[in-house]
Amino acid sequence: MPARMTLLLVCCLTVPVLSAEEELPTSPPPMVGIATFGPQVLQLRLLETRTVTERRTRKVPVLAKVDGKTVTQYRDEAYVVARPVAVAVTRVYKAGFFRVYDAAGKLIPESEIEKQRKQTVLLSADGKPVPEFYRKLYRPETLIVVAPRPTLPPGRSAGIPQSAPPRRPVIFDEPGPAPKNTKPQSK
Repeated sequence: MPARMTLLLVCCLTVPVLSAEEELPTSPPPMVGIATFGPQVLQLRLLETRTVTERRTRKVPVLAKVDGKTVTQYRDEAYVVARPVAVAVTRVYKAGFFRVYDAAGKLIPESEIEKQRKQTVLLSADGKPVPEFYRKLYRPETLIVVAPRPTLPPGRSAGIPQSAPPRRPVIFDEPGPAPKNTKPQSK
C-alpha cells in the first residue's frame, strides 16, 4: 500500500498542471504502440478497444399465487451486455502514408526514420498532428506517428456493437422434398 501511495504522489507531482487560460484539446488522446521501422515501411503493434456483446441470464423475482398465498418465485431472463475488450492489432504503413514527429512537434525526415529501431511510439488517434497538450506529457525523445485512420467496412461504425443479421424464420408447414427411394402417392 505505501508503494502505491508513493507512485500516485510521484505521478501527480510530475504531470504538468493546466494553467487557467489553457484549453482542453478537442481531439482524442494518442494511442501507445510499438513501432518497427524498416526500409520504406512502418509496422505498428498496438492495443485497440473493441466492443463485444454477450448474452447473459439473470434471475428475476416474480410474484405468484400458490395455494392462495402470494410467493416470490424466480425465472431466468436473458439480456445483452456490451463490454469493451482490448485487442492487439498490427498495422503496416508504406512510406508516404505516415509522418513521424518528435515530442516538440518537429517533422523527422525519412532518412532519419530509417535509422530508428523498434521502439515505443505514440499514434495519432484521428490522423491529425497530436496537440501540444498531449505531447508535453511524454519525454522529448518520444516519437509520434501520424497516419490515416483505418476505414471500416460499409455499415459498420466504431464502438457501436453490431447486432447479428436477422435470421430467416424456419417454416415447417411448407412441403419439402420427397424422401429418397419412395414413390409419390397418386390419388
